[in-house]
Amino acid sequence: MGFTKKDTHIISLRNGQTFEWRLDREWHRKSHWIAVREHGALGQRLFINPYSLDFEPGQATIRNAICAAFRLGWAPADRKPPMHVKYDGTQYILAES
Repeated sequence: MGFTKKDTHIISLRNGQTFEWRLDREWHRKSHWIAVREHGALGQRLFINPYSLDFEPGQATIRNAICAAFRLGWAPADRKPPMHVKYDGTQYILAES
């Protein structure tokens, strides 16, 4: 299942990997997670909890969350259940869905 183009953003890491992340314009009312997937891949999705006082949704924040998710074991090329992470004010940690 693909992301809709509306409210979808593209981000690239230094190693050349490209990701799509989706943040609904009404995320504070409708969505509970920011969804991330590797561009063109059907593997494991990453969901980021945006409800932290220190979390400001944007390119740098999403890039940091993606890098942290890799350290936590995220495998975007593998077909696995989604990974959920949240920011605790100092670092990204695994979260319950």
